[in-house]
Amino acid sequence: MNGSLHGAGVGARGPHLDALRARTAASPDAPSWLELLADNHLDPVSARVASSLARRYPVAVHAVGMNLGGVDPVDARYLDRLAALIDLVDPVHVSDHVAFTALDGVHHHDLWPLPHTREVALHVAARVREVQERLGRRVLVENISTYARHAEDDLTEDAFLTTIVEAAGCGLVLDLNNLWVNQHNHGEDALEVLRRLPLDRVGYVHLAGHTRSGDLLIDTHDAPVCDAVWGLYSELQRLAPGTPALIEWDDDLPTFDVMVDHVQRAEALTLAPSAAQVSA
Repeated sequence: MNGSLHGAGVGARGPHLDALRARTAASPDAPSWLELLADNHLDPVSARVASSLARRYPVAVHAVGMNLGGVDPVDARYLDRLAALIDLVDPVHVSDHVAFTALDGVHHHDLWPLPHTREVALHVAARVREVQERLGRRVLVENISTYARHAEDDLTEDAFLTTIVEAAGCGLVLDLNNLWVNQHNHGEDALEVLRRLPLDRVGYVHLAGHTRSGDLLIDTHDAPVCDAVWGLYSELQRLAPGTPALIEWDDDLPTFDVMVDHVQRAEALTLAPSAAQVSA
């Protein structure tokens, strides 16, 4: 099932699989689509689970192992396994993060931030082009959360991301929680950053929760979406109506009904192009 993404989806997580299997995208109490975490579905058994879900919902495949910001050679074996999953589930989008995740062949299971410089942006873009060539399709890249700026930064976050997508010819998964966390932590204006991003490149957005530690916001994906992030999504709908949303909740998972409530709230904020034009 390919097609396109509309409305709001959820990440396919183990505790919710029975509920997801009991429904389809057409069910009134179900998400409109699913995001599959690629690295959870690369073995044959998990790939079959992914395939069964993809027969019931449109899906996006979201990876964490491309190491787009790394300096090791792009991992051809990983991409071959990812390509096999893509062939199996026929996703609408394939994505990974603007980060480095491995060094000297060792995967560190974290998303390490990169200096926001033109040199680094072009390095990432070259690796994205290599991935796109090997997979035979356009990919999306996601902005990550950060807790300090690099001293050598010479680009704003929006200019850094724009340089990557324009040089690579790729798209964006725009994580609005990460955007809010970053701009709060660095004393910047999230709305202004949002408005400067190439929103025509956004395939879909992530909506997630975070944790406060003193004055610092930590991207934890273990809480409800906060009002400020809902506000960013509402503004995004005004600027780029119809952009789909993914409710991203990875730890301390709530009941499936809570996920559906979040889906319905996101879909209530989603504007059709005609509605956005009338309100502008």
